[in-house]
Amino acid sequence: MDNQITSMFKKLENNRPYLKMAFEGFAGDGKTYTSIEVAIGIHKLIASKKPIALFDTERALKALGWRFDENNIEAVVNDENRSLAALSQAIKWCEDGNADILVIDSITHVWEEYLRAYMEEKKRSRLEFQDWGVIKPKWKQEFSTPFVMAKCHIIFTGRAGYEYETDIIKEDGKRDRKEIHKSGIKMKAENETAFEPDLLVLMEKKQDILTDKKVIWREATIIKDRTTRIDGQTIKNPTFEDFYPAIKVLLDGVLRETHGVDIPDTFQEFESKFSEVIKERDRIKAEIEGCFELMGLGTGAQDKQVKAWTLNQVFGKNSMEMIEKKDIKTLRAGLMIIESFSQRYKVYLNECLDSDVSPDKAKIQGMMKELLNEPVK
Repeated sequence: MDNQITSMFKKLENNRPYLKMAFEGFAGDGKTYTSIEVAIGIHKLIASKKPIALFDTERALKALGWRFDENNIEAVVNDENRSLAALSQAIKWCEDGNADILVIDSITHVWEEYLRAYMEEKKRSRLEFQDWGVIKPKWKQEFSTPFVMAKCHIIFTGRAGYEYETDIIKEDGKRDRKEIHKSGIKMKAENETAFEPDLLVLMEKKQDILTDKKVIWREATIIKDRTTRIDGQTIKNPTFEDFYPAIKVLLDGVLRETHGVDIPDTFQEFESKFSEVIKERDRIKAEIEGCFELMGLGTGAQDKQVKAWTLNQVFGKNSMEMIEKKDIKTLRAGLMIIESFSQRYKVYLNECLDSDVSPDKAKIQGMMKELLNEPVK
């Protein structure tokens, strides 16, 4: 068997044994506190001697300094930056051996700052469709891919927002009306960000106001767990130990940098062929237009009708724009018919002028019929 094929596959194993986890929720739902608890738990589990790095866009983690002090863990913070570029450097700083664990609180601010900086640079008051062709790939390149591939443990939080759907309500004898309702919760970040972590947790604040003493607690719902060990569970006031069954699986592995033979996608051959097809289509369209000029057809209403009739007879379409959807083989065959028709049409028209008689539509139609052995589809 081909060596390249045999080396495409390798033994299934965890070659990136690092935790990639995210918490989403609204204000006061406990996502920041719980992310710190997980970071401290990981630090103890791997017996790290390095500080925990905090990328603090909300400048709020200082309120939890006591948790690091209680556990004799040093924490270092970057609370001056919200840019994507700064976050990318923070991940690299950790990978360079300065920290085993990075907490990002929150990714929402990084996303919002990234969009703001883009609009400021492009002098936009709002984003346009074509902007996303730059924004999304750059976000993937500078956050999504580094996050997944980083040789360190990364936990990030994200603010939650509601998803909405619109229902059309039909009422007898009345105009249809629209009703908008909340259909779910999503993280306020680039749409695919929530797909990146191995563990995604929704944090929610709960309270019982019916008892004499109001009780408040936090609940964690495991939205996604790639290990399936705790997937779908709801946990009251979660601790590191509650997430440990999944974390244990994610950390059970050996870092390996060898991933087999690289088989890249290439596009040059396709682009070359595609470019040739476009050129051929343009050439055929130009040839058809030239045939119409030979027939003496201009831009008048009657001449436009003759052009449309000719195209319809040959291609079953009434305009140059519509025939572009035909395949190249059909376009070539159609061009040959129109070339022959234009020559016969021109000769017949000259004969009519010499004889001082009006062209006979039936004869023109007959010429086309003779050329069409069968309709071009």
